Amino acid sequence: MFRGSLADGLVAIDLNELTEALGRTLSKKLVSVEPLALGWLQTRSATEQTLYPHIVSIAHNILADAFSDAVITPGVTRTDDVRWWLRERIATLKLDTWFHPSVSLQRSDAADFDHLRTFSKQPGEKSFSRVICYTWILASPVCA
Repeated sequence: MFRGSLADGLVAIDLNELTEALGRTLSKKLVSVEPLALGWLQTRSATEQTLYPHIVSIAHNILADAFSDAVITPGVTRTDDVRWWLRERIATLKLDTWFHPSVSLQRSDAADFDHLRTFSKQPGEKSFSRVICYTWILASPVCA
């Protein structure tokens, strides 16, 4: 099962304060509702199940365009350029998003990977040298 922050549970300090306030007897009755919350998020109606393949197709098409030569010029295009292209494309299609897209460079070669500079907002943000693989929240990895 996925373990993430989608259920927005208690932080440790709040749990400690709650259990202290409830006392030992009542604290033993506390149970996590994370499985219930995640189960609800994972539930799809018949209509959603019918539309889902089309939604995934739209997402794949947007990403295929975003990471293509039509959008990325190696050595010139920056991660922010692609991020804003994605935002504009989504708006043009009149789609809503749960969260705004983000684009970052990640290197498999530790010598070329500078974690602080790659994920910072510093001037001179890194540009794409080549596009290898990208992922989308709705489906499996897609490589270009």
